[in-house]
Amino acid sequence: MISSPTVGGTNIAGLYRIFGTVVGCVAAYLSEIAAADLHPLLIIYVPIFIFPAFYLVINTSVPKIGQVSVMAYSVVLLGTYARDETDLDLLPIALKRGAAVTLGCVVGLLTTRYIWPFEARVALRTGLATLLLNMGYLYGLVIEGMETHHNEQTAPNSPRRNSVKSQRWFPWAADRSHGEGPVPFIDIELNLQLSLVSLSSLIPLTKNEPRLKGPFPVDSYQRLVKCCQTILDRFLSMRVASINYRHRHLRRANQDDREQLYGAIMLYFWTLSSALKLKAPLPVYLPPVSQLHNRWSQRIQLAASDQDGDVPVSDMTQVNYSLAYSLAMESVVMELEQVGAILKQLFGEIRYGWDMV
Repeated sequence: MISSPTVGGTNIAGLYRIFGTVVGCVAAYLSEIAAADLHPLLIIYVPIFIFPAFYLVINTSVPKIGQVSVMAYSVVLLGTYARDETDLDLLPIALKRGAAVTLGCVVGLLTTRYIWPFEARVALRTGLATLLLNMGYLYGLVIEGMETHHNEQTAPNSPRRNSVKSQRWFPWAADRSHGEGPVPFIDIELNLQLSLVSLSSLIPLTKNEPRLKGPFPVDSYQRLVKCCQTILDRFLSMRVASINYRHRHLRRANQDDREQLYGAIMLYFWTLSSALKLKAPLPVYLPPVSQLHNRWSQRIQLAASDQDGDVPVSDMTQVNYSLAYSLAMESVVMELEQVGAILKQLFGEIRYGWDMV
């Protein structure tokens, strides 16, 4: 069996199987020639071949070659002696075995490549696009959960004004509107983490797929996966900090800047996801999330320093939570900008004819 879920996996499995079969058939024929009429000498020749093959199976990254070579060796040589036939030529048997396995591998490669293709590089690109889109949804849920938690702390009996809007933008938020408990952040984060792990497993398979444009940019996609992992980790830090971030003075002081920053980050996620999905070039200017974050952080620091008199311990704790939230947000912004820079290297930029001016 050589068929794998991806073209790259099938290619490497087919090559390993062909090479191992050829090695096993040649070794079996040479063992027959060396033994000639002294068949007891096979007690020496068989271990000479079997032990290195099992070393490949146990201690190397190419166990398939060892498995297939031992299988071909045993079928051609040992299977022949099991028939109790005299004057049996091993050369036709070895040739038939090698030709049959090679033909089967070629058919499997053609089937996976043209009839039922599943290319790892395409699955990796589209999977990362979907992951970025879902991470944008998760970011919106973190913000929506923080705002809802703040409203419940300040006005526990007031109706939720954003429930309909949250359900339309964030499908997971619909559960809370029907009284089914809190948004399952842990389940969503776990699903995203599992998706990221499965996408990481596709990266090694891309090296084995033929590509007319040249070698696949493995390093760039590894950096994309690393950035997504960092963003997902920072979302957890933001969620933990947002649960305790309830200082009304600090929140009112930077409300407008905070809303602009949230909207810009959501737009950034969707822009990056669309570019990956369509393999489209990015615009020269992306949402200015870094500038918005700097302005928002400065407002937090100014609001914290404008409090008169001695600052209570509880207020200082809230300031610390707000600063921790800001640091986690800064890491998210940096990783998003790095993802944007990588995608510009991969797919280019749309300059809207400015170079012609």
